[in-house]
Amino acid sequence: MEGILSFFMIVAVVAILAGVGIEFMNYLLKRRLIRSGQLDEPYLRLLTRKNNLLSSLKWGILLLFGGAGLIVIGSLSLDWERSAVPWGIETVFIAAGFLVYYLIASRNKTD
Repeated sequence: MEGILSFFMIVAVVAILAGVGIEFMNYLLKRRLIRSGQLDEPYLRLLTRKNNLLSSLKWGILLLFGGAGLIVIGSLSLDWERSAVPWGIETVFIAAGFLVYYLIASRNKTD
């Protein structure tokens, strides 16, 4: 079980570092555009960032379904090291979360 936890910790740290790196690169791009005086319409769209409410919904749904998958795996008491079934169960739950998000997002776009 410790191997699984260390794997998830490494994934979490890499994801956080990637997010920080992306935000920093976006900051550098915006600063360079402002300094160069390139303030045409396409460049202004790069500088303004819309707060997408569906993005927060996506992560909430994914965490909810991922947690539900972990609860199901814990209640079945399957062996992580010898069986691929727990990985499959978690993958199915996360995929179901993505599908639910897609249905909600596609309904929101058409309205």
